[in-house]
Amino acid sequence: MKHPQIHIEEVLSDLSGADATDSFQQWALPSDLDLRNIYKATVLSELCFSYFEKPSQGVLFCGFGESRQFPLTAEDSISDLHYEVQRVLSEGLVGSVNLRFDPIVLGGFRFDRSQDPDAVWADFGRGRLILPELLFSRRQNPTDSDVVESFLTVAPGVKPAAAIGIIKSLYHDEELRTQSEASLVVESDIDETIWADSINNIVTEAKQGKFSKVVLATRRKVTGSFKVSNVLNRLRDVYPECFIFCFPSTNKTGETKLFLGATPELLVSQEEDQIKSLALAGSIARGDDRATDSENALELARSNKDIGEHDAVIKAISERLRPLTSAFRISTTRLRRLSNIQHLSTEIEAESDGEHGLLDLVNTLHPTPAVCGTPREAAQATIRRNEQFDRGWYAGPVGWLSASGNGEFAVGLRSAVVGSNAAWLFAGNGIVEKSSVGTELREVKLKFQPLMRALSGELNE
Repeated sequence: MKHPQIHIEEVLSDLSGADATDSFQQWALPSDLDLRNIYKATVLSELCFSYFEKPSQGVLFCGFGESRQFPLTAEDSISDLHYEVQRVLSEGLVGSVNLRFDPIVLGGFRFDRSQDPDAVWADFGRGRLILPELLFSRRQNPTDSDVVESFLTVAPGVKPAAAIGIIKSLYHDEELRTQSEASLVVESDIDETIWADSINNIVTEAKQGKFSKVVLATRRKVTGSFKVSNVLNRLRDVYPECFIFCFPSTNKTGETKLFLGATPELLVSQEEDQIKSLALAGSIARGDDRATDSENALELARSNKDIGEHDAVIKAISERLRPLTSAFRISTTRLRRLSNIQHLSTEIEAESDGEHGLLDLVNTLHPTPAVCGTPREAAQATIRRNEQFDRGWYAGPVGWLSASGNGEFAVGLRSAVVGSNAAWLFAGNGIVEKSSVGTELREVKLKFQPLMRALSGELNE
């Protein structure tokens, strides 16, 4: 199928002459405008940006500014945001013409909404969804997967000309893949004594039958000089099979922090009637060579500890998702290899029951045993007793939701909060009665590597 050619000069002319309206407005963008370089615009634009991408599937969303914000309060559940989000999106669709891509909201939520944020997370709140003023989106053509389409969607009340500077910046040849301006300095790290004591206590309680698994997380603070555009580029280059995300928060003095990462874990997605989730638990390092890599994979596949941990995640997702869906099915467990780690992975699929939307599914599934433990309530109580910091949005849902109810939420793992000269990195392990301190310490340090390398400028694994 031949697709019409779009000329950038015509797009820019249309944008400059268009007025703000009460409806969403949308422009198709030229095929040579590579939105994967939108990081350039995040450097040049004064607007805050929200970002979500699945590189391996050609899906990308980058929103600039905030037309509307849908915050989560202490009394709300994630499901409670559904009505207001759909109301605002539906009102904006009235009078809209020729929209080929649904308007969306993007955002994320805290791991534990019952707790107040600490200083690192104070400006992020309990979670929120954002309707961007300007949304740049990229996808494969629904009828021709060889064709990539890009769009600009302008929110009601926003002048389309605001996008001109961003679009022009995407044609610049500015080199973004520079190194960080300073080496990373680890300011605070895992207290190995406290970590060991917590693991031993959790193992003891697991053997007593208080729970079968608890996910214990830790936090590392590093200082340096960070260019977020570089960090996101590195994450996409090295982890194309992961979800790449970045969400901002700005305090009253204008200081901005960003929660960003590259997570391999899908929480739940919906496309029309098709629903997908993923059980991802049980892990081991990649090998330095093919033989060692295969040995590690075989060790993981035979590990009773990891298999039990993985089965617990499948069971929990199934029990929570099955009552809200139909045609429920579980795929065969496979090995999923990332650049520095490999996991046991099982895809779970279902169909919508027509009564529950995506936010209902997010609310029901989060937190899964992969990031919390099981039983959920006992695991959460144990986390609160043993973790000496606030997880914030780490291990919480991050993603997007469209006006038609489609969307995708991942689990905010392999992530960090990044400020102008400091970053806080997060990682965690599932602890069961067969866990050992040494193994868990090696694994959690391994999980810090993606962000340490991205922040320090090491592109190669």
